[in-house]
Amino acid sequence: VDGYQTAKVHNLYFDSGGKNYIFDKFIAFGNANKDLLCKSYDIHIEQCILAEPSIISLHKVKSTNISKQYDAIILAYSQHSSPTYFYDPYTIVKDIVLLLCELGIYNIAIKIKPGDKNMNHIKLNDYLYKGSDENITSETTIEYLTGKLSDHVLKSNCFIGQLSTALVE
Repeated sequence: VDGYQTAKVHNLYFDSGGKNYIFDKFIAFGNANKDLLCKSYDIHIEQCILAEPSIISLHKVKSTNISKQYDAIILAYSQHSSPTYFYDPYTIVKDIVLLLCELGIYNIAIKIKPGDKNMNHIKLNDYLYKGSDENITSETTIEYLTGKLSDHVLKSNCFIGQLSTALVE
């Protein structure tokens, strides 16, 4: 069940007796997550599996021999992600691009989630380059990426944005 760690009502995940979880195993993404699951939810350590997403294994194996195409890849926020409940996702992406420019990072890609009808490269490009007091520097190059994240993960060592359980898939 995706997102069970963030649910407020945990009694939904117990059996009819209310004593045992309905899950046999829990997957933790890192030791801190494993500690949190075991301590906060009183899960036995044997039930908690420490997982390393295949995309990370792929990155460890292949990244040493590949020159990076981008200095940074921004994972564009969709309208439904938590940081955008109160902020415009276009503003968030532009703020990140401006910060990267301040840091001297100019070779940037923006990964747009496939099927996201609220975020598109034409509108984003207009937003980045038109009608603002703060402008993107002329030495900045921005490319827009689409498709699966796994197709782009080896193109940079720096990813900015939200990563989800899609990494496991």
